[in-house]
This record gives sequence, C-alpha cells and structure tokens, in this order.
Amino acid sequence: MVGEVARIGDGISTDSLGRPLKEGDRVVYPYFYACHRCWACASGRYHLCSRRTTHYQEPLGSFPSLNGGFSEFYYLRPGHFVFKVPDELPDELVSPANCALSQVIYSLRQADFKLGDTSCAGRRWLGLNAIAVARDMGAESIIAVDGNTHRLELARQFGADELVSIDEYSTPEARVQRVRELTGGRGASAVLEVVGLPHVIQEGLQMVQPGGTYLEVGLVSAASASSSFLQAYAQQHPATWLSASTSQLYLVRPWNSCAGTARVFLSRRSCLTASR
Repeated sequence: MVGEVARIGDGISTDSLGRPLKEGDRVVYPYFYACHRCWACASGRYHLCSRRTTHYQEPLGSFPSLNGGFSEFYYLRPGHFVFKVPDELPDELVSPANCALSQVIYSLRQADFKLGDTSCAGRRWLGLNAIAVARDMGAESIIAVDGNTHRLELARQFGADELVSIDEYSTPEARVQRVRELTGGRGASAVLEVVGLPHVIQEGLQMVQPGGTYLEVGLVSAASASSSFLQAYAQQHPATWLSASTSQLYLVRPWNSCAGTARVFLSRRSCLTASR
C-alpha cells in the first residue's frame, strides 16, 4: 500500500531505513504488522509472525479503527515498517512493491534461482511480477501459461519468451508436453504456481526437470494448500516431509530418495498515512 504521511508520532523522524521522514512524504508499508515479540520475529522472520494479521480481526469500534486499505486514513502501529518513496516513482509502480513483487522475489530467492535457469510461471498479477523478476535475475528462458489472451500479451511485455495458451493446449497433458518441448525435453528448472488453485499442482510438478524446483506461491492458507492431492502425494511418497502452518507449507522430498526428484517449496506469502 502507498500513502502520504498525515500525522507523525513524537520521536519519529526517520523511516525504517533511517532516511528523514516528515508529514507530507509519500510512503509504502506492509499490509501486515509484525509483533516483534514472538519467536519468529526474534529470529528475523517477520513473515512467519503468528500475530501479523490479528489487527484485521478487530471490531470497527476498537482503537484505532483505521486498518483497511480503502479507508481514507490508515494507522501504522509503533514498530510498523514504513519506507519513504522517492519522488520520481509513481504510486502505480510502488503500491504493489510490498505484496506481489516482494512475494515473488522472496520465492525465487528461496529456490536459489540463478543466471541461466529456465522458469515457467502461471498467470495473473503474481505471474507477471514473477516473469519480470525472473528476467531480471538472469533467466535463460521464461514460459508463461495462461488462458487469457490479454494477459499472455502482457506476459510477453513483462519478459516472457514463450506463451502457452490454455485455449490452444486444453489439457494438462498437452501443456506439460508443450513445456517439455520448449525446454529440450527436460522441463523447466523452476516452475511457479501463482493462481491459487490446488488442482493445478500436479500439472506443475510434471513440468519440472530432474533436480529442479517447484514453487507454490498462489495458495495463501494452509487449509487450501493441504489439498487432497498434497495429502495423497505425501502418502504415496513416504520420504516426503509435509509440514503446514498458517504462514507457509513445505513439501520436500530428500535428494537421496529418488535420483530424479524435484525440490518443492510451497510458500506464501508509527505514523498515520492518508491512502492514495
């Protein structure tokens, strides 16, 4: 989210990076608030904070009442991360920086994505960000899979090399075969699921090359991530470690369990500002 500092608390003169901050400055800030007290926060993993979204569950009449992204004002609690926005960056560019953009950057870093890798990304806003980030990180080839012609053209503008239309390749088997054809029969070194639909996971796994990485980014809750497919997958592969929490879920097969296995990561994902 992006806003303009309307009021600033006593003793606050800088943003979270130590840069001077005053009323009237534009800022971006995470939509969640880390408590800075739990074990996750103490270890620097603020995205795992178990209390990071509790303020969304407070009644409207409870202080400070200003906790909605579409409200006129938004209250940033003490210790909330806030970053001053350079004047040359427009609102449209910085507003997704702490959500879709940061989410795919974190995911690709977790997968150790590197120069020369081949990525296959799903659709929608997360997918477009993933394509741009993968290109910036040195991807050799990027494949976008989508059923919307307009989004496929956007994917091309964001850096995709190859487009796989769901209308043209209407079955999972056809899409898997097409991705393998585009990667010399190997499959992609990194496949990102960013749609949030559990039933596409099996299709994505079949697109990964031996020793590659599958990233589940679209599923934002353990309830949806722990689908019947994942449970069945874990039962069929005793070496698989399945661990779920409200913040992220990992499905990992140890390297020594199968020579051709792939790594699988399923993750997710004080001042008063005036919303813009």
